Amino acid sequence: MMVLMLGDGNWPLSVYPHAAVMLAEKQLTFNQLSWIASANYAGYLAGSLLFSFGLFHLPSRLRPMLLASAAATGMLILTMAIFTQPAAVMLVRFLAGVASAGMMIFGSMIVLHHTRHPFVIAALFSGVGAGIVLGNEYVTGGLRYALSAHSLWLGAGALAGILLSIVAMLIPPALMHCRPRL
Repeated sequence: MMVLMLGDGNWPLSVYPHAAVMLAEKQLTFNQLSWIASANYAGYLAGSLLFSFGLFHLPSRLRPMLLASAAATGMLILTMAIFTQPAAVMLVRFLAGVASAGMMIFGSMIVLHHTRHPFVIAALFSGVGAGIVLGNEYVTGGLRYALSAHSLWLGAGALAGILLSIVAMLIPPALMHCRPRL
């Protein structure tokens, strides 16, 4: 669940409530934000296609690829605090989409290598919804305290770092000799 909370729900999709703050602060226009959202989805598509190749799915590569995707997600969230130029933000969001796809694919592969239990698999995918709720509430809470988009992105990066640490501790260290358990 933590994997998809970080990779697909919480911080990648919290760009949308953050976008409202960026719009209110006149950092970006509505049209620019629409293109940025499209870049994010295009990155997710590109990442999904790229990471579907079998060479990424070797058991020994799943954990490092998941952690690399998670680290990239965290760094790209922090990067959002730096850039306000539309082209730079589009590039960051495209790369965030690629990283998000990596987390979905590699996180799912790790879980499926360890279990076929429906509850565990459902818990994994519930991370998207839990992350969306957490990300939206984070921005709403930040607005209560009049935080700027810059401050919100910095805080989101810090929270992503915490989630990354939890994910790194919870991922099994090796998958080389794993057989799926029912």
